[in-house]
Amino acid sequence: SLDVSHNSELQTLDCFGNQLTALDVSKNSQLTVALCWGNRLSTDAWNRFFCSLPDRSYMPNEQIIYPLDNRSDSQKLQVLAANGNIAKRKGWEVSYYNDGQDTPITGFTGSYRCTKTYK
Repeated sequence: SLDVSHNSELQTLDCFGNQLTALDVSKNSQLTVALCWGNRLSTDAWNRFFCSLPDRSYMPNEQIIYPLDNRSDSQKLQVLAANGNIAKRKGWEVSYYNDGQDTPITGFTGSYRCTKTYK
């Protein structure tokens, strides 16, 4: 895992390709971009990650998460089985990186509900 809990001013998290199995950004209140494809997060871990994101719904521009590099990314099934709508409700766009093309990911099937309140 990657401990970014002491980086409260972190705005961009670039952790792609690191084989991470968990990611918690609940202490990163300034985060606006997360490039995190190429890791080994389970569907549950993606749900917990989405729940840990800071709420950006009040901001004029959507913040962006890249959980997948492209449509053939090996983590696609895990990500789509998660509840990406958690992130969307918090004002985050969830997209394929796709060489910087920002293609929105659709087709989330998860119904996970956040149970922990992150501060």
